[in-house]
Amino acid sequence: MSADQPREDKRQKYTPFGLQANAIGKLFENPDKPVSLPEPSKEKTIKPPPDIVKNVSSSTAGAGSGEFHVYKQARQREYERLSIMAERAEKETVQAEFAAKQEQVRAEDERKTSKNRARREKKKAAQQRAKETETEPSKKRRLVAPDAPTLRTDTPHHP
Repeated sequence: MSADQPREDKRQKYTPFGLQANAIGKLFENPDKPVSLPEPSKEKTIKPPPDIVKNVSSSTAGAGSGEFHVYKQARQREYERLSIMAERAEKETVQAEFAAKQEQVRAEDERKTSKNRARREKKKAAQQRAKETETEPSKKRRLVAPDAPTLRTDTPHHP
């Protein structure tokens, strides 16, 4: 570079925010273009163990040096198979617990709702009865006139 030419700007390092902004910008440039979404990750699977094992090997002395690696691979496959089975069992128990808890919450909500519904219906029926009795002549207690004698006297009663 010569002194009379300006130095070109260096490329800036992309930050996660910048990468995301660029990706969104590309999506908005052509909104009619279909977006390719990655497939969801599939559940781990491993082929089942063989029904008949031709050559049973172990890591004990007497086995050939080449057999140790075969044994090690078989053992690793079995451990992986067992771990996948344990993960599946754990997943099933978590799902069963969640379903039970969800059912319990739903039953509790239903109980509360039905209790409130019964209370509302009872109140509505009482209001309806009050309306019906209002139309009939009322048989309310009569108030005692202020000059009427009372049973109680202000003087103490001595026998």
